[in-house]
Amino acid sequence: MKLTSVCGVAFAMALGCGSSGSGIDRSRTLGSLSTAEQMSECEDFASMYPKKSVSCGTDGSASVGTDASECMGSNFEAIPSTCTVTVGQLEDCDAALYNEGSAVCSGNVPTECAPLFSAGSACN
Repeated sequence: MKLTSVCGVAFAMALGCGSSGSGIDRSRTLGSLSTAEQMSECEDFASMYPKKSVSCGTDGSASVGTDASECMGSNFEAIPSTCTVTVGQLEDCDAALYNEGSAVCSGNVPTECAPLFSAGSACN
């Protein structure tokens, strides 16, 4: 689950009580999560925002969302401990990507995703 693939998928936006859908505090950094916690977050995202294709008009299509197979076994890529993006920032970005899927076609990234891109190689 590298940042480059995370940005391409849409994880669930979970608000309330300061925790994510899997019960992980939204203020925790992704790098501080154990592999099991990262997998749990990924599974929650896949159930809330399954992978789908969005039309890009004459430019074809793009995929947003999370395929559950990305959350387990050899398909899962853990985020390194150097990543300072928070669970909440990731959730907000991925929810925006999912809900504004066609924006991905034009290369316009939702403002909610700025922290992920500014984190650079620390998260992938």
